[in-house]
Amino acid sequence: MDVIYDDDYGFLRIEWVEGKPFIHLEARKWSHNIMKNIYLPRWVHLLDVLQKAGHEAVFTVVEDTNKKALKFHMMFGMEHLYSEKGYTVMWREL
Repeated sequence: MDVIYDDDYGFLRIEWVEGKPFIHLEARKWSHNIMKNIYLPRWVHLLDVLQKAGHEAVFTVVEDTNKKALKFHMMFGMEHLYSEKGYTVMWREL
């Protein structure tokens, strides 16, 4: 798993599954200001790097019970791909 960011705010990592990038995010601090000034620029940077590397989409897996994570990913343009056994797989075209 490649660590992109890991600090007091949280971590952002990429796991490669069958050549596809799956993003893992854990927010340790949360506010509108942090969202706008920390997480959003990091997210945009990550998507830009993946797109320049030739990837066409990015994915993530979120527990159905983690409503905050589901909302967060939807705010960044991720869409529901499918749900299975308590998890939702989301994706976004780059």
